[in-house]
Amino acid sequence: MGMGVYIIIVPGGFGPVYLASAPFCFDASAECLTGADRGEAGVDLLKCKETAALEAFLQEDSCPVIATMALVVSVQHPSLEQLREAVALSDKWSAALELWRSWQNREILPRCVSFRATALCEDGLRAAPDALDIAKAAAGGTLRRWQEWEVKLKGFEVEVATIWLEEAAICALPLTPGWQACAKRGFFPPEYVGGLLQLRSSVCYGLCLAAKLQPTEVVVDAMMGVGAIPAESLRHFTCGHTIGGDISRSAVRSAARNHDRRRLDRRFDALRWDVRSLPLRSGDALRCLPP
Repeated sequence: MGMGVYIIIVPGGFGPVYLASAPFCFDASAECLTGADRGEAGVDLLKCKETAALEAFLQEDSCPVIATMALVVSVQHPSLEQLREAVALSDKWSAALELWRSWQNREILPRCVSFRATALCEDGLRAAPDALDIAKAAAGGTLRRWQEWEVKLKGFEVEVATIWLEEAAICALPLTPGWQACAKRGFFPPEYVGGLLQLRSSVCYGLCLAAKLQPTEVVVDAMMGVGAIPAESLRHFTCGHTIGGDISRSAVRSAARNHDRRRLDRRFDALRWDVRSLPLRSGDALRCLPP
């Protein structure tokens, strides 16, 4: 059995930024598969074989990871029939199932496994098949490979998730406990959706990275919305203190709740103000990002 390949799912646009800033996390065969900027599949997919690389990503001070999957097959520019054939004939099934068994703490993998096939498409593709047809193709390939398996839409053991991008289709088994690809919210867990509009963690990380934040500095976000940038500056850059303000009462309340829910420390002040008249002394905000 070959070595399993991890697929690390991060918010769209984050992969190249992180690859440039932390190449030490990757083995020689690592690859970043760029997905969409928005939509249900608005994520980047990072492939790696080394467990140490995965562990580096999962550290609290590393990049935001939505979920991790075990690769079954990756096909360039496929048709539905080609996807079905590739899933059925893939030589990575055994390694993917071994990773799944290990993450699920299963001593053995039963002969008959219940599974559900799901599919998510990159947003805005002109000629992409319907997600249901993609899922049916992946399910057909899975049943051809594992004839003892049975389809079960609820209470299933294994999810076979297919991501249909502009240039490739990727089929993989989700490993993250409790995480499932959901047609309603795509790859994103509940905390990424709903409520007020919020910048993705990837964008906030990039802004903080470009600002070259130092641990002793105070971060001021004059139009913070629900506090995504202050949260990222505290979580991944350990800034000394953050101050966020917004003219919207509901945004300020949401920012305070978000920081409490994320169990960030008390180094964050959420204030209501008008950006045209900030209650700050001259020189408090020492550096701004270039336009």
